[in-house]
Amino acid sequence: MVQNSAVRLISGTFRTTPCDPLHQLLNILPMNLWLNMIVQNFMIRLYRVPKASQLLKRLEGAWHTPDPNDLPLPAPIGNKVKTTLHKLATRVLANGPHIKAFPETPPRHIKVER
Repeated sequence: MVQNSAVRLISGTFRTTPCDPLHQLLNILPMNLWLNMIVQNFMIRLYRVPKASQLLKRLEGAWHTPDPNDLPLPAPIGNKVKTTLHKLATRVLANGPHIKAFPETPPRHIKVER
């Protein structure tokens, strides 16, 4: 209902105007598709996060294996607290295809001529 009101306001049409043609005219996705797209983008981004990131430390469990050299989190939270991050991460397999965003490249030997 809010999205339909916003579409009518953006387009400057009457409130009796059907919303489906306005959505198509303005290229606005229906809310269920929009939210699904946001969740899928989050899933892809979660696989690109470096293993040592604080984000994965917050998720704990299968997402992060503790290292003795790890620094503590700036603001630790209790184990029983379920945040939006935890709820979204339940939709993603922790052992999925992780992608290294910045892979290590072999060093190049550059000759400088004068």
